[in-house]
Amino acid sequence: MVEEQCERLAGTTAEIVTVEENYTSLKNALKECFDNKRLCVQSHFNDILALEIHTSDSVKGLRAFVDSCLKHVRALKVMGLKQNSFSESLLINILMKKLDRESRRQFQLSLVSSDLPTWREFVEFLEKRCLVLENIQGESKQIARHRLDCLIKKLNKNPQLKKLYSKFIEEYEALGHMEKVVEDELPETNYFLPYGEESTSTRLRVVLNASSNGVSLNDLLFKVVPHQRNYLRILWFDENSHQEVTFRLKTVTYGTSCAPHLAIRTIKQLALDEALDFPLASEMVLRDLYMDDVITGASDIPTAQILQHLINVFATAGMSLHNFIHGLQTHMNF
Repeated sequence: MVEEQCERLAGTTAEIVTVEENYTSLKNALKECFDNKRLCVQSHFNDILALEIHTSDSVKGLRAFVDSCLKHVRALKVMGLKQNSFSESLLINILMKKLDRESRRQFQLSLVSSDLPTWREFVEFLEKRCLVLENIQGESKQIARHRLDCLIKKLNKNPQLKKLYSKFIEEYEALGHMEKVVEDELPETNYFLPYGEESTSTRLRVVLNASSNGVSLNDLLFKVVPHQRNYLRILWFDENSHQEVTFRLKTVTYGTSCAPHLAIRTIKQLALDEALDFPLASEMVLRDLYMDDVITGASDIPTAQILQHLINVFATAGMSLHNFIHGLQTHMNF
């Protein structure tokens, strides 16, 4: 700390004039300078205003920026300066202007209310932003490659499952849900989704894990927009060339933090669109939908038969209900 203060006050101490050119007089002059609270506070504020993020390496630049901010704020607190909503808002706005455009946008998206953000919220965002950017530059691909290797070993032991996986990947690309990319085009920020355990609720549903150990995609993904497709990369292997292949997803995939909201929002919109033709079924969906289940009921069998309309509602959007579960002794035909 003393060395930092000496460097910060080098210009001032260079002009110190001592009465006697000896150690004691120089020591007293330096002590008087370091005890000057006004000068120390001014020096820290000047350093904060002069902070810059070096764009040659945005990740290291942002980390150095955050560390410097915290260092100066801690020093000001040690000197007795108090924080309040005014000083926090002023400091946040000054530092926001120094962030890159994407970081500023992500911070705005992270705010859940119209209240003024606190310094603690701003620091937590910056820390998370640093961790995510540090993680997505290389580590995510290593994890994804390890999961792919494990998956290949598993599929080699189960030819039928391997056939289903290959068919799924081929159909996903053919339907335009993802596109093959060249590794030479790898952008500075990207993320590879590792494979998770495949779903057993259907014959096969490939699961991509957006909440893997460490800093995951869900820590970063606030909203899915076109430029974030580089955060939706997956690895696969080519049977013919026996080489690793990279794909970039073009649609929202299950496993990401935004997927449940978008799925439920889509179903609710479907219920609203079909309310005129199927009013009772629409009301049930809007009122009784929980995740991918419609938990509803009826007081008698004739009313329960109207649940058939639920099938019709979902059929208009090409969706098929898997099954109905009920507690009646009599058989229900749907």
